[in-house]
Amino acid sequence: MTTSPEKYFSRPNFGTVLSRSTLDITVTTQRQMEAPPRMQCTDKFLIQSAVASPGATIKDIRRLFITGGHRFQKCKLEVVYIFPPQVPPAVPDGPEGGNFYDDAGDEDGVRFC
Repeated sequence: MTTSPEKYFSRPNFGTVLSRSTLDITVTTQRQMEAPPRMQCTDKFLIQSAVASPGATIKDIRRLFITGGHRFQKCKLEVVYIFPPQVPPAVPDGPEGGNFYDDAGDEDGVRFC
């Protein structure tokens, strides 16, 4: 859950994590027309977890969050904006030119910034 659901997509937004394992979650922000003042943000995410019975299905786990009486572990994560890394110019400096894609991307010449 987030304080600004219209700004963010998270995938997966629901799932199971086995004991002693990890799960990567990707959070993507909607395009903003301008940067917030002083790059300040008050948005937060609430991560909730509960212990499920062995063999529980996703449907069973969803019920845990809908029905009351279950203990949840909760963790709040604050959103922090950072400036993007400096991107090198698209055209190399100097008369010698050189191949811009040398050692800069994959075998198809695609540059990753």
